[in-house]
Amino acid sequence: MDIKISVIIPVYNMEKYLGQCLESVLGQTLSGIQIICIDDGSTDNTHMILENYRSKYLNISVLYQNRKGAGDARNKGLEHARGEFVAFMDSDDYYASNDVLEVLYNYAVLYGVKAVGGNLLRDLEGKITNRKGELFQNCVFEQDAVINFSDYQFCWGYTCFIFNREMLRQNNIVFPPYIRGQDPPFMLMALSHADKIGIVAKDIYVARAFDKKIKYNSINIINDIARCLYDIITFSIKHNYIKLVETGIQELERWKIYFFLHLIGGNISLQNILQKLNEKIVNSKYKKSDGYYIDMSINDIKIYIKKYLQKIDSYIRRMNEYKEIIVYGAGQVGKSVYDMIDYRCPEKFLGFAVSDRAPGGTARGKEICCIDKFLEKRKSALVIIAGMPNISGQMVKKAKELGFENKLVIDEEIIDLENFKQVDDKFAVY
Repeated sequence: MDIKISVIIPVYNMEKYLGQCLESVLGQTLSGIQIICIDDGSTDNTHMILENYRSKYLNISVLYQNRKGAGDARNKGLEHARGEFVAFMDSDDYYASNDVLEVLYNYAVLYGVKAVGGNLLRDLEGKITNRKGELFQNCVFEQDAVINFSDYQFCWGYTCFIFNREMLRQNNIVFPPYIRGQDPPFMLMALSHADKIGIVAKDIYVARAFDKKIKYNSINIINDIARCLYDIITFSIKHNYIKLVETGIQELERWKIYFFLHLIGGNISLQNILQKLNEKIVNSKYKKSDGYYIDMSINDIKIYIKKYLQKIDSYIRRMNEYKEIIVYGAGQVGKSVYDMIDYRCPEKFLGFAVSDRAPGGTARGKEICCIDKFLEKRKSALVIIAGMPNISGQMVKKAKELGFENKLVIDEEIIDLENFKQVDDKFAVY
């Protein structure tokens, strides 16, 4: 039987979800699927689960390696792939329905394109949502189309796509050896070489969202994030993908405080990466925005950190005025606020609140409740409105309408510098 799609799945200590992941591939209606699992040095029951599946299904192969990271594992899977197309999964995720690979493959054949993708969903403790808003808004498609990559200019959400294997091989497109941020450079290279991209208005892939803390104080992880952004921005400058350059610069802004902390901590490798990136940007047609910062001197960075500390201190002083605190917002900003509270005054935390009347789920192991639940505390407790700038205004309005008298707006992810220390960890969880 001809192999139409090779599905490559790196696995590390994922005994809880691995079965669901594999069943979602085995249940696909498309014939001719090769499944390649790469156990990246698991220490739980992953090995036993993989061997059990391999013994039952001839189209499953299992490879083993010592811990080298997800990117290396995917590259090893590519070496063993025999399909006309390849797809990639994380071992805790699953396909949205049983016909997604058939739909993607048939669309690729029908229109003769080298890459086809669809919609990305998120599973947060069983609650399925799309990725509209923020970075992943380009992973939601409302109509089928064949488009030019120059019109798309996006490089996140690669698990929603299938890629022509021969195209990858001929152009030597593989995952870079990064601990974190290996997939955007891969996807950028792949879609750019594909040129024409097939898009289907169908939910393809469900990414399980874990409430976990990534070690951004790790020198290796933060350096690889910088390398990822360097790859995206420099490739985009070279190929005149102006929209993607702007997206990359926005991502630089997101990592600003982490980069600054590492720079003043003496991270020379990071300094070299950012200096090289600055030279590429300065020599390009791209006009630097007001928030551009990677050409700042160490002295200017120290001044910025000093002001940042003053801002954090103002938040802490405000929190010290109250015996009880509600965190209104359970996303990344809300979780960062909770981390600061949990480190300094955990006894004051009342809970996470959101506007949704039936949100469900938890954040940092704490129940997420509707903001209405805390109405009896509207005069006494401090409500920290913790949301990104594009939604914090609506949250302030909601809090005012409900009569909460004591409000503090924090519209960016924060780091409590008192609890920040550089480490040299080799791996991030994936």
